[in-house]
Amino acid sequence: GVVYYLRERTVRGILLWNTWDQVNAARSLIAEPGPLGSRELVGRLPA
Repeated sequence: GVVYYLRERTVRGILLWNTWDQVNAARSLIAEPGPLGSRELVGRLPA
């Protein structure tokens, strides 16, 4: 599973549950500039 923590439409953190191969992708997503809404995040990191 994947849980996104957003502040003002910016990803501030990501909780990964049994998705060890997604750690680097999650770090890259956190580093992305600009606002992202929940609709843009769906499917970005496969659960």
